Amino acid sequence: IIAVVVLNEIFGPLFLKFALRQVDETHEKGKPETDEVRDTLIYGVEQQSLALARKLKASGWQVKLVDTNPTHLEQPLNDEADNTHLIEAITVETLSPLLAGVDALVVMLDDDEANFHACEIAYEQFGIRNMIVRLQDMSKREQFSAIGVRVIDPASAMIGLLDHYVR
Repeated sequence: IIAVVVLNEIFGPLFLKFALRQVDETHEKGKPETDEVRDTLIYGVEQQSLALARKLKASGWQVKLVDTNPTHLEQPLNDEADNTHLIEAITVETLSPLLAGVDALVVMLDDDEANFHACEIAYEQFGIRNMIVRLQDMSKREQFSAIGVRVIDPASAMIGLLDHYVR
């Protein structure tokens, strides 16, 4: 009995990890590609994302903007037009050419499920370490935190900024 317990304690976790990998339930971080260029992908084109893109470009970052909604890309994008991409859906295939070698991902969609799906692909397939999301429903914060995504709550961010300026 003692031998069975000892063997179970030694080999049980290894076999469980192997089984979870076989059924693709481990959600392990992918291997990131690194280069000398600091680049980011901003998912969701709107006024805030365009302002962020301009600010990052001024700091020497290469910025790509992507969206699934063609109406978001109809607004005048000025100098961002060259780095703006329309994709049909959030899939590994559509995001692969855009996420390869990216150092940071900023997700600013109105749909938190789509936000999580994009972050999950970036984490599992590309190993992107720096992910930021603007959440609409803060009850989903733990889901994003579990894969290392930094969560921004627009309301508390604004209050923090106002508090900073008041002091």
